[in-house]
Amino acid sequence: MYRSSGILCILTAVAVSGDAQGALCSGHDHGLLLNTCDAPVKAELVLLAGDGKVPDISGKPGKQTLVVTGAYTSGEKIEPEGFVLDHGKPYDPYIQGWDGLMLITPDGKLSLHHVARVKFRGTLSNMRDRAQRRAFVARAAQLGLSAIQSHLLITDGTLDVRNVAGAPRFRRRILFSYPGGEYGIYDSGSRALTLFEAGREVLRRYAPLMAFNLDMGSYDYCSLTRNGREEICGRLSRGNTGKLSNVLVFTQD
Repeated sequence: MYRSSGILCILTAVAVSGDAQGALCSGHDHGLLLNTCDAPVKAELVLLAGDGKVPDISGKPGKQTLVVTGAYTSGEKIEPEGFVLDHGKPYDPYIQGWDGLMLITPDGKLSLHHVARVKFRGTLSNMRDRAQRRAFVARAAQLGLSAIQSHLLITDGTLDVRNVAGAPRFRRRILFSYPGGEYGIYDSGSRALTLFEAGREVLRRYAPLMAFNLDMGSYDYCSLTRNGREEICGRLSRGNTGKLSNVLVFTQD
């Protein structure tokens, strides 16, 4: 079941080359909440318990932390949809139709892939092939990898979503990666866009390699903590997250 998503925060980073990426390092974009040009960022997938309580991030002095909704949540029960690995454990090791796969290592390194071409540490895996997927899941268990699945809006530097007449417009949040491995989160803020419009804007502004859609709409949670002070930058308050099944946590030194 797919629900279109909305948006409000931007986590961006800079690739090793390219005019668009280089501008982000030195520019002052009002949408930049985190920037790996300043300090490294560690990512983590957190699967939430039945109460949907998001992690307490207030006890990290000197850190800047962004928490946002990650994978889609099932409309039938509170659990993430699609292929999911939780720190090596196969929560749901079955691929859905979406083309995007996000991987996170135990030390917080994040990467985006096409499910049919998952290149990770010297191995290329087609997750739509049963044998290759099983081998990948076994390897992921040894490495402690986390993973979620979603739509890709940009694939290998090319817009991968069609302009459909009458497509719904929502606030959008998109995690994108550069060829050098750096990544960011685009957020359309108060603007309601189609997936095509959002993907086209991300491509024009940041020239990324891949772009991965994050869940939004009524599942929009966004929290930014700086200097011990938390700001809610999404639709849901901290006390109203019972419907969430997962969040992504980004911590910057």
